[in-house]
Amino acid sequence: MPPSEAKDNLIWTSLLAVLAGIGTPSTDWLTAPVVAEGIPSDALPAVDEIPRIYLHHSRTGYPSEGPPGPKHRRRTHFDAYVCAKDARTANRVQSDILRAIRSAEGALTTAYGQPVYDGPEEFTRRDDLSRAGVHVAVQPLFIDHETDHTAT
Repeated sequence: MPPSEAKDNLIWTSLLAVLAGIGTPSTDWLTAPVVAEGIPSDALPAVDEIPRIYLHHSRTGYPSEGPPGPKHRRRTHFDAYVCAKDARTANRVQSDILRAIRSAEGALTTAYGQPVYDGPEEFTRRDDLSRAGVHVAVQPLFIDHETDHTAT
């Protein structure tokens, strides 16, 4: 029987759902961003008071060989692009991203064997994407998980 979906895509969908919860209820969060899949386009939307998070799968690799057999440990990386009106708002969004993934730690660990971590790179402004009135920064995220190759 073929697998139902690539594990990276299942994790991506789960992360989108976690991030979409930011701002609800509004009293529990610093921001209420719009969340989308992908990367910001060249024509960045005006963000005004509503920041945006774009979640993008950036790469998957093998952090170590692990034990021999049909399973391999994999590390899947995602980039959360934060588009905000200024650096202070972007920092608030980044804080909410970290709070959201830490709050979902139990559910993500149950589903994939590990929680999602921030890093290993820093939350960094992207000068190549930023323009007047839009501050763009990236929060890297990753998760380690096992892939069972007997099902493929």
